[in-house]
Formats: sequence, structure tokens, C-alpha cells
Amino acid sequence: MMPIDYQIDEYLTYCSKRMTQQTMHSKVHILTKFNEFKFIHDMCEFTNTIFEKWVACQLATGASGRTVNTRIAHMRAFCRWLLDMGYEIPLRFSLLEKIEEKPPRRNYFTREQ
Repeated sequence: MMPIDYQIDEYLTYCSKRMTQQTMHSKVHILTKFNEFKFIHDMCEFTNTIFEKWVACQLATGASGRTVNTRIAHMRAFCRWLLDMGYEIPLRFSLLEKIEEKPPRRNYFTREQ
């Protein structure tokens, strides 16, 4: 078992050579926040149940559906990379569902406004 900090650092090093600065900033933020929850100490312990708890915590803090879906996409990419690197993660990707997004609110202004 390797600590999750090392796994995240490995992944971010891999991504830094291939992705834009803005994408990297997003990945660093999302993975750091995930690690702060301290659900697990190693990604090999990451299950669908823990994934659902993580999503529920985000929704409880007021994150929008779109924000949560972006975070889910980053976590899925991280988990797929770990699988490609030989880590055994007991995660069923087909059960990782996106959150329903509300349509964005748009404000329209008239010429007088």
C-alpha cells in the first residue's frame, strides 16, 4: 500500500506534462480537497460506497451539479490512470453516476437596462 499523497503526486506529475495550467490547477484543487476528507489512506481502498459519500459531502456543502460532475470526471480520470499503472482499485466505473444538473440561470437585459 502506498499513501494517497504519493499516488496523487505521481498522477499530477504525469498530467503536468500533458495538460494546460488551468486544467492542472483544477486537478490539484480537486484531488487536494478529496484527500482532506480523509476517507481513505490509499486509493486501493476506494470503493463505490466511499465515492458516494464523497459526492454527498460535496452536495451538502452546496456545490452545484455541474461542479460535482466536473469533480467526478477528474476523479474518474485519476482512478483510470491508477488502474493503468497497475493499482488494484475495487471500483465499478459503470456505477459512477453523474449528478443531475439544473439549467444555468440566465439574466437577460433590455436595451433600457
